[in-house]
Amino acid sequence: MSNTKGIEPRMAAYRALVEIDRGAPSDIALDKVVREFKLSELDKALTWAIVLIDLRNRDFMDKAIDVFIHQNKIPYIARRVIRIGFSQIHFMDRIPPHAAVSTSVSLMKKLKKPSLAGLVNGILHKMLQLDVNDIPMPEKPIDKTAIENSHPGWLVRKWKKQYQEEFAIELIKSNNFEPPLYLRLNIQKTSRRNLIKLFTEEEIEISIVENFPEYLRVESSGKPSKLPGFTEGYFSIQDPAFSIPVDLMDIFPGDKVLEIGCAPGGKITHIAERYGNTIDITGIDISTERIEMARENLERLDLTGMVELRVEDFLTSTIDDKYDAILIDAPCTSVGVIRRHPEIRYRRKPRDFKKMSELQHGLIEKGVDLLKEDGRLVYCVCSNEPEEAEAHLGKLPPGMELSIPKDEYPNNYYFENIIKTFPNIHNLDGMSTFRLQRAK
Repeated sequence: MSNTKGIEPRMAAYRALVEIDRGAPSDIALDKVVREFKLSELDKALTWAIVLIDLRNRDFMDKAIDVFIHQNKIPYIARRVIRIGFSQIHFMDRIPPHAAVSTSVSLMKKLKKPSLAGLVNGILHKMLQLDVNDIPMPEKPIDKTAIENSHPGWLVRKWKKQYQEEFAIELIKSNNFEPPLYLRLNIQKTSRRNLIKLFTEEEIEISIVENFPEYLRVESSGKPSKLPGFTEGYFSIQDPAFSIPVDLMDIFPGDKVLEIGCAPGGKITHIAERYGNTIDITGIDISTERIEMARENLERLDLTGMVELRVEDFLTSTIDDKYDAILIDAPCTSVGVIRRHPEIRYRRKPRDFKKMSELQHGLIEKGVDLLKEDGRLVYCVCSNEPEEAEAHLGKLPPGMELSIPKDEYPNNYYFENIIKTFPNIHNLDGMSTFRLQRAK
């Protein structure tokens, strides 16, 4: 007899994984399906957990599945359902193994593939007895770590060459840990003391973040938008690493400020919170959809009147104003945020770094042309790859020089004259940033 109880969150997880495999960001795909399925809070949490476990452990799970599959021959729809079952068996403590198996069989039938239900049932029952030592693994420690943490071999080899093996192994492992939940205080609306009091009254654990006074760390497994004060605009969800580019802009009252690639609004809202109506802020982005997200964030935070937003491709734009401070929040490979968006590891290819580097360099060259004589240009990416960071320093536009403030951050934030953050060193997202000014 099939088990249909609890099938909805598994079906939602399946649908989300299909959307993600088609190119949707994991958070957007998950938000979409949990709304469509009208899941309870408990079932939403289960759906999110299954999907993130799948994305963080896909290669490892496939290696385990293949122990029982002759010559790896299995329909992909069955492999995806088996992964959903194995996610619960191997990575979740609260799901009874028999429930993980029976709901997977029911899911296969619900997907109108009853002929594959027996295959799913048989493999998952075998996996109940699986010893991880029975899964064939490479002998080399870094290759074994790559499989255990589902990172592509080419990226692991790249990191080994760049950082040495021990660092690369630590970075791979850190990408599979659940990242902390950080809040950025909206100083236009409340104080750190008041926000801590609000969370404490709700019995939610909250703590100060060292080196980042505008940030708080929250211990909560619920949806961030359900936290007290979110609707009121008291805070934004943002990793502290991304306040560093805003710091480096060195903004003064009266400045004319431009952010290129401003959507969905994390940094431009931060600039508005800090400086309000004392400066002139313009944000441009190539995506209409993402600009709307930035507009919604500004509205929630009560910052709308402080910022002008424009949909525009900066490389072909006719902007000819001059600015005191420009932030280029450049498109990049995003490999620095794999722990938050685990699907990125499966989407990137070795050629992407060169392609992105060329695009980024074009943005830097055009951005420099819009600087006032004593203006500052800050460049940042959510990547630590040399092609997207220090490589740009070897081909700076004429008359420009690096202008990185020393001693503002701990020593382990400075790498090759660039400020970088790493999940394995700082427990922050991977980010690279530098500042340029005209040579004196």
